[in-house]
Amino acid sequence: MMKRMSHTFLAALVLAMLAAAPVQAASCVVQYKAKHGDPLKLEFASAELPAKACQSKEAAARALQPILAERGWTLLRIVSILGAGNEAPSN
Repeated sequence: MMKRMSHTFLAALVLAMLAAAPVQAASCVVQYKAKHGDPLKLEFASAELPAKACQSKEAAARALQPILAERGWTLLRIVSILGAGNEAPSN
């Protein structure tokens, strides 16, 4: 009887922990254009961003600008947002 109660308690505890765990938000991939230095280099590339940056091009730009700046690049524009419900390129 005690063994059965401990298994039931353990199962309930695991279920409660799973229910309380935050659901990981989906991310997206943004395609962007950036420039770098002298001589001028232009880049068309993509980067994965967290879901909170996937809501608009402005949000994606706010998230991506500091990442690119650390590498010496300047963001020119977000071309498209793919994933997280944005499967078609957004102009």
